[in-house]
Amino acid sequence: MSGEGAGRTVTDGEPEADDDGTSRVNAKITDPAFESSANVYIQHFASGEKLEVRGKASIKEGVIRQLYLSDAG
Repeated sequence: MSGEGAGRTVTDGEPEADDDGTSRVNAKITDPAFESSANVYIQHFASGEKLEVRGKASIKEGVIRQLYLSDAG
């Protein structure tokens, strides 16, 4: 992950297809809990568990260009 302002960029570049046919979208974590020592984002990433998050999408020409993740729960 690379730092970018108060948030973090999760993936870089244009949306791209994974091997299983799904696509990736840039995301920035703006949740203050991301800076916590009990970071649930990193815990779930390390364990491979899914994490339900809330956020907003930046859409251009009908395509999601960036997700802003603001709350994990």
